[in-house]
Amino acid sequence: MIILKRGAILFITIMLVVTFLVFTLRGRENADAVATNGIVIDAGHGTPDGGTVGNKSGVLEKDINLAIAKLLAEKLTEQGKETVLTRSADEGLFGEKERTIREKKIADMKARVSIVNQEGNSLLVSIHMNHFKDASCAGPQIFYAAKTPGSQELAETIRQAFIEKIGEHCTREIKPVTDSLYLLRQVNVPSVLVECGFLSNPKEEALLQTPEYQAQIAEAICAGILQFQSNR
Repeated sequence: MIILKRGAILFITIMLVVTFLVFTLRGRENADAVATNGIVIDAGHGTPDGGTVGNKSGVLEKDINLAIAKLLAEKLTEQGKETVLTRSADEGLFGEKERTIREKKIADMKARVSIVNQEGNSLLVSIHMNHFKDASCAGPQIFYAAKTPGSQELAETIRQAFIEKIGEHCTREIKPVTDSLYLLRQVNVPSVLVECGFLSNPKEEALLQTPEYQAQIAEAICAGILQFQSNR
């Protein structure tokens, strides 16, 4: 039989408590390191909302958005960044109680806002496709949350990355958003909506469907995000 003196029992108890606290604090530090690096990538739309439609091919915006969002997540992960996808499949964010399309859209947008505003997420990039009655319009365009500090800078770094990595045709000026675009209006982190190109432009419509160009877009957005973070 092993008999421990009171002093030895006290020493062992103290050591156990210290060990517990060390591992607990270390775990919290790791959790915070992950949380504060959360880059939210939002693939706009999703069934039943297909978004805009290609004039010639009939391609749905939601599908291209998701493809680019996944590529962007991969590229950021390769750079050691933590990413959060609002959706990773062809589906909206709503439950069984939402019956009408309107109800589903409202629930979907609120869910996306909730994801972005979770503590620790650092910024939002929402991926979309553009469409306009004038078929000659082309090139990416970036909208930013005017009321959220850092959003304008994020939009500009992504715009510059588009110019450097894709071409001089990416000259559309960034634009602030105040009351429109619910997602940008409701979030509390630097936020941009990237219109990657025009599905109403036949040439760009075809280009946006190619894996090569989708990868170029993802690379440009990734570079813009990294530059933005390095500036802060």
